[in-house]
Amino acid sequence: MEMTRTTKITLGLCGIDATYIILTLLTPVRLIGNAHEWMWQITPSLFIFLFFRIAYTEWRQRKDAVIGCLMTGATIVLPFALLLLLLQLYLTNAPNDEILYSSNKYRVVINSGAFVTNSDFFRIEKVYWPFVYIIKEGYYDDELRKLDNPERIERFLRENP
Repeated sequence: MEMTRTTKITLGLCGIDATYIILTLLTPVRLIGNAHEWMWQITPSLFIFLFFRIAYTEWRQRKDAVIGCLMTGATIVLPFALLLLLLQLYLTNAPNDEILYSSNKYRVVINSGAFVTNSDFFRIEKVYWPFVYIIKEGYYDDELRKLDNPERIERFLRENP
């Protein structure tokens, strides 16, 4: 018995989603913020449910057909996902930040939509939601601490002039 058209389309969409998730997790850019939340908004949980429901049923009968549908979906999305990652790399370096506060040691930056990453020239000391970063210049460190409380920004600035 052949797979239905709906099953093939659903498995293809699951392949698209799985490829995007894998590429997002493997991207060389260390995305700050709620990258995983964005990823799950892009990948609706309905597809995940359908994937497990349909794939389990179909896998027992037609393993090759399931793998083929997943690979077809992955092949379709791969060029678009790579373009999206290149766009993220470009936006990471885009000069669109508004500096709220600056001293010899720290800068407080509001980022207007682009992703902020650590680099060889500065270290992100704190990350506040939404898009407020305290950057310590002259250091490199992958350890990031995210704080959601705006009062901590004020306290940090008072303690570190």
